[in-house]
Amino acid sequence: MVREDKASARLKHKVATIALCGLAGSSNCGDQLIAQALSQVLGQSARIIPYDILANRKKRGAWYRLRRTAAALIMPQLPPPLRTCLVTAYAKCVFLLLRRSYYDLLVRSADAVLIGGGQLLRDNDGYMAGAMDALHRAMCRHGRNYAIIGCGASPGWGAYAQKVFRRLLDHPQNRATVLRDEASARVLRDYGIRCPCTVAPDMAFSGGWSKAPAAGAVPAVCTASPYTLAYYGRTGIRGSPRQNRKRMLDEIRRYAAAQKEAGLLLFCNGNPEDFLFARWLQKKLRSMLPQKTICLAAIPHSPEDMARILSQCSCIRSYRMHTAILASLMRIPCTLVPWDAKADSLMLDESHVQEQIDRARTAAASVARIVLQS
Repeated sequence: MVREDKASARLKHKVATIALCGLAGSSNCGDQLIAQALSQVLGQSARIIPYDILANRKKRGAWYRLRRTAAALIMPQLPPPLRTCLVTAYAKCVFLLLRRSYYDLLVRSADAVLIGGGQLLRDNDGYMAGAMDALHRAMCRHGRNYAIIGCGASPGWGAYAQKVFRRLLDHPQNRATVLRDEASARVLRDYGIRCPCTVAPDMAFSGGWSKAPAAGAVPAVCTASPYTLAYYGRTGIRGSPRQNRKRMLDEIRRYAAAQKEAGLLLFCNGNPEDFLFARWLQKKLRSMLPQKTICLAAIPHSPEDMARILSQCSCIRSYRMHTAILASLMRIPCTLVPWDAKADSLMLDESHVQEQIDRARTAAASVARIVLQS
């Protein structure tokens, strides 16, 4: 009897484990920022184990950079039907066959699963759908409840993505769905998905304010690859990679010329294709604006690296949403270029930031409680 009481007491006070599936292994420091902020706020009530939903490793070598850069440069230029066919077949092979053990391991290691952060409900020609499919099958095999928190959704799903996302969202083991904007909720309804869902700010806000260390400040530009804009950008703004490159060069040249300071800092969010474009921009701007000192920051590998770069900026023109979010948390003036619809409802003025911090933290805590108690 005494042994049973002790065992019951240990079980009662056992700290629950949550597998947090996002993009923690991405080269994009914005995706890492979401995972880090969620781990921080959720870690107060549970043991959090961050996993990358695409099975990327946190230590990325030359092969990862080469593979990602090649995909970023080639995919936007392929005919859409061929691209979808190739990517879907590749995703099914990689995620459902080669990496099945990865998803089984992460699901078995936890009491519940949170799928959190980023524009995860986006088709990507079936690539993200392949990862979601593998994860969902593992959660069903091992009987784990799950919730979706802080995800964005974009229209244009193919047949495979529609099947996977409907099954994931409307499944009875899905205990809560929190999206990061109203537009994402409309996307789900347009596809006939019936699960109840609420809206909360991007989970990068849940990390709270970040203090910028003192440093010499200059105007800066956070770049995105013109190939990224061609692939993900909103219709009517995006063009071919060549058109995007020309337009962005003109926009950034005018921005640099309008600044009173003699210096300009170029940087990226960590993606190798964005860094290659920033390096190309530096060369072009030096010849076009010889009176300016055009500097290029080293490629960042973590949110801390990104914060150190931002601490050198007096103001920022950003082509990346999470750079703008982190800048707002560091109280650095930032203009976000609206090439992607996911940033339409973002409010980054200081009067709204604290409200978004509070709402993001409340949503994270609420979802964690729901998925663990169910």
